[in-house]
Amino acid sequence: MTVQRSLLAAGLVLVAAAAAVYGFLGAGGGRPWDGSTLAATWIDPHGTGTLVRGPGEPLLDRTDLAPKSRAVGALATFVTVGDPEITDAQSPARLEMLDRYGAPFTSAFRPQETLTGPVFAASLASVNTVHPTAVVFTGDMINNDQENELDEFLAIMHGGRVNPDSGAPGYQGVQASSNPDPYYYRPGVDPPQHPGLLSAATRPFESPGVRVPWYPVVGDHDLLVQGNLPATPVTNAIATGSRSLV
Repeated sequence: MTVQRSLLAAGLVLVAAAAAVYGFLGAGGGRPWDGSTLAATWIDPHGTGTLVRGPGEPLLDRTDLAPKSRAVGALATFVTVGDPEITDAQSPARLEMLDRYGAPFTSAFRPQETLTGPVFAASLASVNTVHPTAVVFTGDMINNDQENELDEFLAIMHGGRVNPDSGAPGYQGVQASSNPDPYYYRPGVDPPQHPGLLSAATRPFESPGVRVPWYPVVGDHDLLVQGNLPATPVTNAIATGSRSLV
């Protein structure tokens, strides 16, 4: 039952992430959605694990400290982005195997990690629609204190072509359809199925970037391996090696 619940949760997360990626890339010839929750949200109306487009969430007037008044102009518009955690999901330094053992090992495997780059780029497209004065990141721009993760984050911020792949061309990791371990969600064979998703997630994509000042607040994952321990020669050797612990 624990594995089944894990797979269902993995499916929900991946469907939402995949929808964001495919919407941003304009898959299926449809008009890309700008991603604003003011216009629409994703909901699971029947509790089946299949997400559909739901109604938007309107802005709420906050009158806690002062009565509602007529808006006469905007002084500035700030956007905050929390925990994009750009992840090299193929890194030998990943520790997905620990998740099955439970606490204190949690979130070592997250099914959406291959999609962090394209989803983050899609979110910047939404950010740009509100023409902010500045963007503030509240920590964890990357996930595993890796230079290539930081390079990808900066490439997405600068805009243009971004290559999220690492190591040999194409996806190599625990979510491959050929992996016989049923603990991991494999989008090519496990429901909800998304054949070709991992290949698409490792292909170069275009990022809109941002053209306003942005300010990062450093988080634990920006400075620590897995957000838990300082890098050492041993962890560096594992991260740049050709073998992964499974």
